[in-house]
Amino acid sequence: MPTVPTTVLPDPEGRRGAEPASPSGLQRVQLRTLALMENRSLTSIREKVAKVATVQR
Repeated sequence: MPTVPTTVLPDPEGRRGAEPASPSGLQRVQLRTLALMENRSLTSIREKVAKVATVQR
């Protein structure tokens, strides 16, 4: 198991500079949004394939 990389970000509030690069807060929302977008595109591809299949029959 590889060690979790830490990303050093400039922190305006002066908290710790290095934070573990694990999905948290905004990142988690972005990941969820990406997953939803991928899901949607996969669904539309499946629908297109189904339409083509029905046309060919």
